[in-house]
Amino acid sequence: MYFNLRQREDIDRSLLVERAFDGEAYVDRIKAGEKAEDISPEYKLQNFKIKDSDFDEADKYVLTDFIAMFFIFCFVGWLWEVGLHIVKDHELVKRGFMYGPWLPIYGAGGVFI
Repeated sequence: MYFNLRQREDIDRSLLVERAFDGEAYVDRIKAGEKAEDISPEYKLQNFKIKDSDFDEADKYVLTDFIAMFFIFCFVGWLWEVGLHIVKDHELVKRGFMYGPWLPIYGAGGVFI
């Protein structure tokens, strides 16, 4: 799709991200007469960092984050199942096998995701 977009003359090709790539564009090299077999159309994006961003540090979790997420997802999963059962069958049913509003399958799934 990218190759086809680069060949179209009716769109502004400068809006495509190719200017961030190293070297000449694949399409432009084909038009210049190079053979497609001789060109490896693999590009590498330049490394960049957003100014004044601490995103790399913000996405690191500690053990207490995982524990909190586990219990939050356990509770939200319990709410979801109980709420769905109340709406569907009009009765409150204890869901799960633990004491209290916890369904560990949702907690484990949320933490793994």
